[in-house]
Amino acid sequence: MVHYIFSYGLLQVLFSLWMILAPHGIIKASGVMEEAPFARNSSHSAGQVISHEPKDKNILLVVGDVKELNRSERMLMARLKDQGYPVMLVNDQNDDPELTDDISLVIVSKTVNSLNVGIRFKDVSCGFLTWEDNLQMAQLMGYSENDGAEGTAWHVKGQQWYVLPDGPVELNTGLSGKLDIYTEPDEITYSPNESKVPESAIVVGELYPGDYHKTYYVFEEGAVLGDGSRAAGRRIYFGLYDDTFRLLTDTGLTLFDAAILWGTER
Repeated sequence: MVHYIFSYGLLQVLFSLWMILAPHGIIKASGVMEEAPFARNSSHSAGQVISHEPKDKNILLVVGDVKELNRSERMLMARLKDQGYPVMLVNDQNDDPELTDDISLVIVSKTVNSLNVGIRFKDVSCGFLTWEDNLQMAQLMGYSENDGAEGTAWHVKGQQWYVLPDGPVELNTGLSGKLDIYTEPDEITYSPNESKVPESAIVVGELYPGDYHKTYYVFEEGAVLGDGSRAAGRRIYFGLYDDTFRLLTDTGLTLFDAAILWGTER
């Protein structure tokens, strides 16, 4: 009888611990230790319709250090999971050749060292999205013919993008014109200086109307890239900075969500 009471009491304690820890993400899910997300910026939820339906589109998120995620990376993970995407988190030095097996989209944060990432994802057939501006170089992802010899400071402080009115609706979601992307001014990255994006690029956003600094552009699978090769899968550049996902307005989040959806489809 005493043994029964002790066992039942132990079960109650274990269940209570699970109820406390599970909502905070301090449990394993899909083989990944999930980090507890930060509290969200209130502007991230207003007017947003987030699907909680499970998806069969797995996302690989590559960061500089999985043990020291910045606030934006934590918020990004939380948002993706809220939308039903299983997320696997890895360091930029992880060169396991099987990493992209069963992955629909690779996302590379700007906290990575671009030389650690190198050309590892150049030929993956799944989608690829980044805001690491150095990865655009000819010798890395090949988005541009620019090799960075003249410098790679491809960013400027700002708050707005100009979204082209004639862009694909699945990427601009019907938005156009000069739009607030951030809730406050911060760094925006863009396509390399001294070189235009290839003609095959589909431009969605730029710093100013007609400006050659493109802040949001994509390549369809098979499109000719800046280095002359063809995109092995859908390729996306979305001009955030190290820790600015947390600053995205509802408009910025809408565009980002559209980029994720487009990148996971193939």
